[in-house]
Amino acid sequence: YFRRLTEVLKLLERFVVVKYLRLSIDDGDKIESDSIENQRNLLDYNIQKLFPNNDVEVIEIVDDGYTGTNMNRPGMRKLLILAETREINCIIVKDFSRFARDYVDLGTYVDKTFPVWNIRFISINDGYDSLNFGGITGGIDMALKNITYTMYSRDLSEKVKSSRKVIYKKGSFIAPYAFFGYLKSPDDKRKLIVDPVASKLVKRMFEMRKSGITPTQIAIIFNKENIPTPATYKKSIDPLCRDWNTVSNYNHWTSSTVGNILRDERYTGKMISLKHERVAVGSSKVRAVDKDKRIVVDNAFEAIISQELFDSVQTISKRMRNPVVSKISLKSLVRCGGCGHVMYQSNASGKNIKYVCEYKKYTEHNNCFQGSISESALAEYVSKLIMIELQKNVDVQKANEKMKSKLK
Repeated sequence: YFRRLTEVLKLLERFVVVKYLRLSIDDGDKIESDSIENQRNLLDYNIQKLFPNNDVEVIEIVDDGYTGTNMNRPGMRKLLILAETREINCIIVKDFSRFARDYVDLGTYVDKTFPVWNIRFISINDGYDSLNFGGITGGIDMALKNITYTMYSRDLSEKVKSSRKVIYKKGSFIAPYAFFGYLKSPDDKRKLIVDPVASKLVKRMFEMRKSGITPTQIAIIFNKENIPTPATYKKSIDPLCRDWNTVSNYNHWTSSTVGNILRDERYTGKMISLKHERVAVGSSKVRAVDKDKRIVVDNAFEAIISQELFDSVQTISKRMRNPVVSKISLKSLVRCGGCGHVMYQSNASGKNIKYVCEYKKYTEHNNCFQGSISESALAEYVSKLIMIELQKNVDVQKANEKMKSKLK
C-alpha cells in the first residue's frame, strides 16, 4: 500500500506538456512562419519561458501533411487519448488554427472538454492561456478569429476545387498513380501512356467477357496462370509502391476485381474525373457524383479498347445482383480462417443470410473454409460469448440496483 501511494504521489508531481505541431499540404513549406521547424522553435522557446523553474516533461506530437478542418489525424488521435487518460497536464500550440480550423471543434475542446480533464491549453500567437481565461476561449475576439479560420478553410477548399476542375477539363491526370493498364509519361507526369504488359491483359479480359466468360471464370483462369493482380503488379514495377503494406501477399483474382476493370470506361481513352466528392469540408465521407455532373474528356490518352467493345461488354453484364440486406452488423467482421479475407454475405436461398469464403472457388488448392455459416447462428453464438464475458466482469445485482435508482 505504501509503495502504491508513493507511485501515485510521484505521478501527481509529474507535469507533462505536449507541444502539438501541424502543417497541411495546402499550407506548404513555402510559408516559412508555419513550417514545422519554426513551430517547434517557437514552442520550445515559450515552454522554457512559461516553465523556467519547473521540471516538466515535454512530448512532441506532429501531424505533417494533415488538414485542420477535421480532428481525424493520427497525431491528434494520440493527443486526445493522452488527454482523456490524464497522461498529460498541458497542451501548447502556435495558434488556434494549428489545433483546429473548425470553430465548433475548437470551442468544444477548449471551453468544455479540456477544463473537465483539468488540462491547461496555451495558444502562443493568440495570446491565450486557459489559466488566465478560466477555461473559456477568451471572449468575442477569439470567437471571431476561430470563425475566420473556418471560413478561410472553406474558401481555400473551394479555390482548390476550382483549380482542379480547370485541370480536369484539360484532360490531365493528377492522381499519384496511374490506373491498371497505363503508366505515367516520363516526360509529363500529367499524361498517361499505355503499359505494354498490363494493357494486353485488360484487352484480353474484355475479349473473354464478350465471348461469354463470366468474371468469376476469368478470375479462376488468371489464378491458374498465376497472373499478378493489379495491386501486386503495381507493387512489383513501381519502386514507390514496394512498401505498400495494405497489399496482401495472397495474390488472387476475384470476380469483383475483374468486374471493376470491365466497368471502367477510361480504357476507351476517356478521362473521367470528379466521380466522387466529399460531403463537407474536412469530412472523411465521400459521395458519388451524378454522371451528368462528371467531367469527361474524350481522347485524353491512347485507348486500349474500342468504345464498341466496351458497350457490348456492358450490355452482357447489365444484370445486377440483388443487394444483400442484413439486420445484423457483422458484415466485414467475419473472416476466413484459411486465407484471412473478409467472408462474403450470401442470401442465395432468399431467407437466411450466410457467410462464405469467395476465395475458395478461385483456386484448386487452398486452406479456405469450404462450407458456409449462417449469420443468425453466428450472431447467437457471439451473443452467448458476450453474455459470458459480462457475467465475469459485471456485478448483476449491483447493476440492477443502480438502474432502479436511476429510473426513480
